[in-house]
Amino acid sequence: MKVEMLKIVDKVLEDMDRTPAWLCRMAGVHRCNYTLIKQGKRKLSENLKNKFSDILGIRKEILFKNKESKK
Repeated sequence: MKVEMLKIVDKVLEDMDRTPAWLCRMAGVHRCNYTLIKQGKRKLSENLKNKFSDILGIRKEILFKNKESKK
């Protein structure tokens, strides 16, 4: 589930003393996209995964580790 993947992103942001709004600004997307993804109303695209992982400096395979993705 996408919400679970963003929990890891939230933890990393907290550890960096950054906010989801900062991450979205750096990625060039509106903050509401992050909220919609967390609510399960929008999918987390591969493009956005790549942007978030590049900005946070963590490989996307680690940052977006998901048990359901193996289906």
